[in-house]
Formats: sequence, C-alpha cells, structure tokens
Amino acid sequence: MVTAWFAALVIRQYLSRRRPYQLVWSVALVMAAAGSAAYALSVMAGGQPVLFRLYYILGALWMAAYLGVGSVYLGFGPRAGRACLVLTTAAGLVGTILLAAAPLDAAALAALQDGSGRGIIELGGAGRGILVAMNAFGTVAVVAVAVVSAVRVLRTRGSGLWAAGNLLIAAGVLIIGAAGSSAALGQEGTMFWPVQTLGWVVTFAGFTLVNRGRAPGAAGRPAQS
Repeated sequence: MVTAWFAALVIRQYLSRRRPYQLVWSVALVMAAAGSAAYALSVMAGGQPVLFRLYYILGALWMAAYLGVGSVYLGFGPRAGRACLVLTTAAGLVGTILLAAAPLDAAALAALQDGSGRGIIELGGAGRGILVAMNAFGTVAVVAVAVVSAVRVLRTRGSGLWAAGNLLIAAGVLIIGAAGSSAALGQEGTMFWPVQTLGWVVTFAGFTLVNRGRAPGAAGRPAQS
C-alpha cells in the first residue's frame, strides 16, 4: 500500500512537471508495488511460480536500480542519466532472462508464508552477480545524491525540512537495502517484510518533507532536488 500510494503521487508530479527523473522513479515505484502484489498473490495461491518470478524480477532485480537511475538523472543531468538508463536496462534484460529460465524449488515455494523467498529461484553466478550489482548501484546512487543534496542545502542555510527529507530518503533506502542484504545472507528470519515496510515508510516520510520544504532554486522538484 505504501509503495502504491507513493507511486501515485510521483506519477501525478510527473504528469504535472514532466521531469525525466520523476518518470524513472514512477516506473521504479510501480515495479515495487506490482512486485509486492505478485508476491502476496503467489503465496495466497499456494506458491504460484509465474507470480513469484514476477515478484523477483520487478522487486528484487529492477526496482532499486531504476530508483538509482532516477537519482543519477537528478544529480548528474540527462546525459549521465541516459547512459545509466541504457546500461541498467541492458543488465536488467539479461537478468530477467536468467531469472525466468532459472530452476525453481516448487516445494519450497509452496511452503513459503513470509520472508523474501531466498533460494527458491536457483540462480547461477551470472544471475546473482547482476542482481547484486543492480541493487548495489541503486542503493548507492539514491543515498549519495540524497546526502550530498542535504549537505549542500545545510551549508547554504537553506530549508531544514528539505534537508531532513533528503536524509530520511537516504535512511529509508538504506533500511530497504539492509532487508535485502539480510535476505541474501540468510539472516532475515521473519523480519524481511516488516523491515521493507519500515524502509518505505521512512522514504515516503522523507518525500513528504522534501515537498514541504523546498531547497533554494528547487521549485518544481519533488525529491532530492
């Protein structure tokens, strides 16, 4: 629900302002919401494999990377953003093919009630490498742009709300990344989804603060601007 509402707000801002980073973030947030829905439907259906693969492809592979691409557009301009978009999309397409073709443990999927579903799709080394690289890129890009933006505004004595919002966005994305890292290490227990939800709530709170407190010269920018 958090990601769906978040996506709706960013889509509305994109339709109003037509900024490239808003479009990419909108796509990423729709992926997050759709991936979560696919996971829930898969579990409700007793372990539906197509829905589970869709959850993994959208939520675990693409979402974080496209959030990062949006931040690159915002922090470094359209040329760098387009280059990252092309590279990320190419890697994501390869990763999607590998995820779609990888063996799946049907018994483990049928028994899944919560958690990330780690190990159910038996990815090889190339698939795991792409998955890790895309998530690492997305997390680093969002956090770096948010923190640098906040520091710059604080140095110029700009909006404290705007700076705090960016720091909350960075914190929220780090929490989401920590949930994924714990899952990858097999240490998630039953906390994967609660931690993910906390991360999105913190990120959304940051987004809300950014909209309430604009940075100098940042009119029209909804986040990290």
